[in-house]
Amino acid sequence: LGIARELDYTAQRAGTFIGTFCYMSPEILQSSTYSYETDIWSLGCCVHEVMTLHQTFAAQSMMEIMENIMEAKIPPMPDRYCKKLQKLVIRMLDRKAKKRPDGLEIIFTVSKIQGFPFESGPYT
Repeated sequence: LGIARELDYTAQRAGTFIGTFCYMSPEILQSSTYSYETDIWSLGCCVHEVMTLHQTFAAQSMMEIMENIMEAKIPPMPDRYCKKLQKLVIRMLDRKAKKRPDGLEIIFTVSKIQGFPFESGPYT
């Protein structure tokens, strides 16, 4: 998966190009700076892969994988998963990094799906 790096403050961005190609976010493929949103993308790829039993952006060549990522061609998820979870994964794989949920929102959403709502917090 991706390579984690501790940033000095939340607005800091990294700029290295390293990781597993199928899990790279659009911002990495565009050689842009990135932050935690890239990790959310990679996590979304992993969750999608677990749900579908297939790599999210699989293709015959690296160029096709890159095109699939850049065009956000997300294969459908099985109907056995609730729509809330499917929507969360789709948001995690949003091409625009700032539109992806943060870690707390992911935890909150999954806990609500599982029936364990938070007592209070920014998403209640």
